[in-house]
Amino acid sequence: MKIKYTEEIWMEGNMYVSYAPELDMAACGETLDQAKRNLAEIVVINFEEMKKMGTLDAFLEQNELELTHDHEDVIQANKILIGFEAKEIPV
Repeated sequence: MKIKYTEEIWMEGNMYVSYAPELDMAACGETLDQAKRNLAEIVVINFEEMKKMGTLDAFLEQNELELTHDHEDVIQANKILIGFEAKEIPV
């Protein structure tokens, strides 16, 4: 089984933060690569635990994720990220 998710990355102080909005899971690291690896590890650990506890189906439903059964079993969000833009407007 695989999962497709969006990875948002930003800086907070001296740390990189990696966030998967579809899963509401985040990790940080001292380097960009470390933050990405840490997020992937957190996703894997959480999914393994949800499978063991029998809560994976509820998590998928709550977060509007689907399990597709094409060539491989893939979990993905119903929505597709198009992009981000930094905006500045007067308020």
